[in-house]
Amino acid sequence: MIVGFTNKIKAYNSTHAELQALHGCLKLAHDKGLAPLENDSDSTDIIQLLQHNISPAYTNIILKCRYLLKKLGNPVVRHNFREDNKVAHFLCKLGSKQQHLSSTTTILHSPPDTVKRVIQNDKNEASITRLVSSSICNTLAVLGNLSIIRTITNSDVMPP
Repeated sequence: MIVGFTNKIKAYNSTHAELQALHGCLKLAHDKGLAPLENDSDSTDIIQLLQHNISPAYTNIILKCRYLLKKLGNPVVRHNFREDNKVAHFLCKLGSKQQHLSSTTTILHSPPDTVKRVIQNDKNEASITRLVSSSICNTLAVLGNLSIIRTITNSDVMPP
């Protein structure tokens, strides 16, 4: 972990919350000069909205995210399973426990102890098996999910 952040936000739904988190992440990366970077999201909706903007309700924040992505050299935003995104989810929960809505973002230059344990588990290659249908597998591969791409590449037959 190079840098992280928490912030209590007001979101209308999970898609709105995910978009705000992505925007915060991109803004932090831009402000700190963290490029090149990779961005993983467990939300297929977010990735599709960034690619196609099929929802007028999110136009403003999508345009802000696209602007920051361009400023950061157009890094790919790809899909990753929630289980592989535990640090982001921990920081989200930490922000939601803050007392008041705030425009102030808490920047974390080192991970809290609980995040250190998650990072250590990742280093120890703790893994989780997940079964997905062929159609979902294909969709996730198109959205850049590296776990799916490795599975497809390393097998002779598409998993069921």
